[in-house]
Amino acid sequence: MILSPIREKELPFIVCAPNKMILQLSMLLDSKKIGVHGRVLKVFVERGAEILASYLQAVGENIELVCFLALSDVKNIEDLISQVKGLEGVKELEVYGPHPGITVDDAHFPFTVRRGARMIVFSAERYAQVLARLRELFGSGADLILYEMGKKHGEEMANALQKMAREAGVDLKPAQLAELMFRYLQSCGWAKFKLSIVSEEPLQATIRAEDLFEALAKSEGCSLFKGELAGIFGAIYKLDIKVEEEVCKARGAEACVFKVTSKQSS
Repeated sequence: MILSPIREKELPFIVCAPNKMILQLSMLLDSKKIGVHGRVLKVFVERGAEILASYLQAVGENIELVCFLALSDVKNIEDLISQVKGLEGVKELEVYGPHPGITVDDAHFPFTVRRGARMIVFSAERYAQVLARLRELFGSGADLILYEMGKKHGEEMANALQKMAREAGVDLKPAQLAELMFRYLQSCGWAKFKLSIVSEEPLQATIRAEDLFEALAKSEGCSLFKGELAGIFGAIYKLDIKVEEEVCKARGAEACVFKVTSKQSS
């Protein structure tokens, strides 16, 4: 089951607070000390700091808490830092700033997912502009290039996800792996997906992609994502795959809808 999103997920690569000073704190917390995260946040509130953005991540057996604070109502920054350092369970504390109005999280590199796979971040709008420019330069030839790029990438993603599941001791059936893949792509911001596998022998599936990033290019279709689907389903089901885009948001539909079949069944 692919869940309906409950809210947006903001990643604090860059943090803005007009007319305020911003302080970034990176705290390494002892994961065995219950409640240390709450005690840190309590200090911020009591000292008058406004939490603009934050995130947690596991670092070995510890937890890193990163917070960006607006300091308008903080009377003494040094006292705030000293109080956090003195809390039981705070093992390390790194301080960046303060910076006026805007700062970036350049203390963490690289950005990774899937247990270390390096990622880079483009806005969906900028990436759509790249796709549109590619089509301007190469015409219909761009669609073939994009399709083949997507197909290779889709294969690699599906194989990597399948490997991760095996290493986790989980034996996923093809339909379960396909669902997990689209949940992953939704979590990465590609689109809001609805997957319907009508049959597996022969393969027939429908994918509804609401707000698909490629449709922002306002082209005649989503060739890159068609390739992704061919690669994903081909790797999962070990079949030659045919993908058709039945309707596209770039052409006025509410969402992009794709039909996936095995070539021998078409």
